Amino acid sequence: MSSPDSFRDIGTLAGGGQPDAPHLPISTLVEQLVQHAADVGAAQDRLRTFQDGNRRIIGELGLPALLQSVPDVAREVVGTRYAALAVLGPTGHVEQLLHSGLSPAELLAAGEPPKGRGVLALVVEDPVPTRLTSVAAHPQSGGFPVGHPALDTLLSVPVRSRDGLHAVLHLAERTDGRAFTEEDEDLAEALAVTAGIAVDNALVHEDSRRRQEWLRAAAGLTRLLLAGDLDRAGALAHTADVVRRLLGADDVAVLVPGPGRTHLEVVAATGPSGPDLVGLSLPTATSLAGRCLRHGQGLHVDLERAQHVAETALAAVAPAGPALVLPLRADGPGAGVLLAVRRPRRAPFTQSELDMAETFAGQAAVALQLAERLSGTQRLDGLEQRDGIARELHEQVVQRLFALRADLQETAAGVTDPPVRDRLLRCAEQVEETVRQIRASVFTLAADAPTTTTVGEAVLAVVEELVPVLGLRPQVELVGPLAWPASAPLVRDVEAVVRESLTNVSKYAGASRVGVRVVTDGSRLELAVVDDGVGLQGTTRRSGLDNLRRRAERHGGHLDIDNSTEGGLRLLWAIPL
Repeated sequence: MSSPDSFRDIGTLAGGGQPDAPHLPISTLVEQLVQHAADVGAAQDRLRTFQDGNRRIIGELGLPALLQSVPDVAREVVGTRYAALAVLGPTGHVEQLLHSGLSPAELLAAGEPPKGRGVLALVVEDPVPTRLTSVAAHPQSGGFPVGHPALDTLLSVPVRSRDGLHAVLHLAERTDGRAFTEEDEDLAEALAVTAGIAVDNALVHEDSRRRQEWLRAAAGLTRLLLAGDLDRAGALAHTADVVRRLLGADDVAVLVPGPGRTHLEVVAATGPSGPDLVGLSLPTATSLAGRCLRHGQGLHVDLERAQHVAETALAAVAPAGPALVLPLRADGPGAGVLLAVRRPRRAPFTQSELDMAETFAGQAAVALQLAERLSGTQRLDGLEQRDGIARELHEQVVQRLFALRADLQETAAGVTDPPVRDRLLRCAEQVEETVRQIRASVFTLAADAPTTTTVGEAVLAVVEELVPVLGLRPQVELVGPLAWPASAPLVRDVEAVVRESLTNVSKYAGASRVGVRVVTDGSRLELAVVDDGVGLQGTTRRSGLDNLRRRAERHGGHLDIDNSTEGGLRLLWAIPL
């Protein structure tokens, strides 16, 4: 308005210019000047509103608040009755619709929100600004719910983020009733650019916040494990809870390899279907969980559509749509798998969620491994102390009591006074009972962990231990593969059989020769103790032998006692392997 050209135009309009220019009244010129001034003022007001709106959008770091601010600001800046931001999912469908301008009553009447079809899909199909002067006249008219307010004019612009088309901004019905102009389109496009940049910033902020949450969760789990506040079962359940919360999953299950690693079994689960998932088994060879375990890499899939994978068996227990499969691995082979699922038609897991959850799963596996090793070290220290106490009791206290009992019996044999002799024999019997109780305590102290790892070593160690008690060295014969590591319960039982048998020989048999023979072919184990003494003829005590029989039956085996070819007793303890 203040340029020289404008003044020339005014002069021309006033008749001071070209001789053939129309002569306008001064009142008309004043009206035009007033109108121009009003237009300039309106443009300045619009610019200020646009700048304020830009600041409001950029100032939002939280993604939900940011997305809602876009239609609110756009409706205010462009001057429309209605505005909406259609946030798109990975497949291009509307995942979220944020509106501005519809009253609660209008929202209720509209019912289910638009799905992004018809004219609302034009920008998705071709991401360029679109202006419609008559929605009803357009060939693709439609896309609005039945109860939605009638719309005539529509302006739609794309909102792009770093990952591509993120949303579509829809503006409808200018408040002055006019059609949308090119200036309206420019303003809406500028707001869309600002919104795209703000969305990128919000996504980075959200990603950083989530990573911090994952790191805090991993540190918390490690702290609980190393403090001994959680056992393995509790740790796995806690891990599943953390993953479910941070991923927004419906159900999370922890699977570990079963016997032979042919199947993966759910040992812990959380979520609405958690109790029903525990105990579920998936084949290692054909399931996605098995593939994750073998390759040690996480993956995401939609189980509702992946009909060829074994995890569809989950559908009978927990309806599953988007899923993440995460390896629990430290050093060496994978220890298990985490399976996180969302209900069908929920938003799929993103690559960022997969990366963060996979990192957490790896940290959780390391923490579990460290806690188990620490627990094992502490347990070993305690067992070593208990083993030292047990050995001291056996080697010192029991030996002295054996000697005292022998002295009492020997003294009683030389006493002619019956009451005194009976009293000495009763004292000897009480000493023997004390020895039995101490031996039971020794067995209890040593029962938790054997000092050896193979059956052959266990037999040789117990025989060597009892040589002073026997007063002779038994002949030991080991036949078959007895150098292989055996389970702790089996080694404990073998030790108990040898110890009880040789102790009975020392107490009752009066033997001059004892033989211990252990034979195995890999499928069966036989342990025989043979002496040339009198066997059990001098006593009726059978509690120790009943204990050995129960130990055999626990393994599905048996205990036999009969006369040996040496003239004494033959004890045979046999079990299947």
